[in-house]
Amino acid sequence: MVQPLITVLVLTYHPQKEALFSTLRSIVLQKDCDYEVIVADDGSGDFFEKEIRTFLNDYGCSYQIVAHRENQGTVKNIIDGVQQAKGKYVKPISPGDYLYDDRTLQDVVSFMEQRNAKAAFGKMVFYYWDGGLQVKNLVHPYLDGIYRAKNYPYQKAIKQQVVFSDFISGASAVYETETFARALETISPAVRFAEDAVFQLFALQHIPIYAIPRYMVWYEHGSGISTQNTTQSFTRIDTDFYNFYHHMSKLFPENPYVSRACTLWELRKAGKRGLAKKIRLDKLLFSLRLRLRRKALHITDYKDNFFHQCHGGM
Repeated sequence: MVQPLITVLVLTYHPQKEALFSTLRSIVLQKDCDYEVIVADDGSGDFFEKEIRTFLNDYGCSYQIVAHRENQGTVKNIIDGVQQAKGKYVKPISPGDYLYDDRTLQDVVSFMEQRNAKAAFGKMVFYYWDGGLQVKNLVHPYLDGIYRAKNYPYQKAIKQQVVFSDFISGASAVYETETFARALETISPAVRFAEDAVFQLFALQHIPIYAIPRYMVWYEHGSGISTQNTTQSFTRIDTDFYNFYHHMSKLFPENPYVSRACTLWELRKAGKRGLAKKIRLDKLLFSLRLRLRRKALHITDYKDNFFHQCHGGM
């Protein structure tokens, strides 16, 4: 059997059946890339395991199922999935999100190999379904130029990630498997849901993060923890990042950016968001750049043929 170059890690927790199989379809239709599929379920009970096996067998896919009896939280679920991964790289994905087109995995692996990259992210099309495909005018991170710089700006990456919180979405990410596994183990004592906190860790560890110049994923806006507009979702993420930065303060006790981030998250926890947004020149300039970026955004260059080929697929 050919060793897979990349593992696609499908993370499930009480998935909607149609969304799950649409996501799986976006994987099995990939061309010219040796991949495997791992479905890691976080204690759903019934997550359509029998149907998943039939579906993947019909396509001749190499796959594994990692099923938890009890809910572990996103980070632990990913760790257990990554431990079984055979690919040099790993691409996590959730039901409702699709790989962008049938060459996504091939192009991502080529990029990672050419750059000798440990961590990277691609562009996302934020979508929702309302009787038809609807696309939202959003990007993450808003300012991605530093991740395309010829000479990687390590300090700017720390500042943008840790202080300005221009986060990279885990839905857009791909990682070298061993690097990702180590990072997850490092953050796991503090973080339960926000696995993409590994990007802040990478910045602090001076591990370059690269921007892949192509769309990587159709992202179902409003379905993930970070985009659900609920008090519970906000509380989960805020708690994770509060704990994360205090954990980082033990690992990087001399880092002024971590110290500043801890102060900001203390203010947020105390309900003093106004003080947390206290104007500094660097923050003001960054906010102005964000406003200009948002104002200039017009997401129109996507192609939706592959999306429709996958959507609703069983």
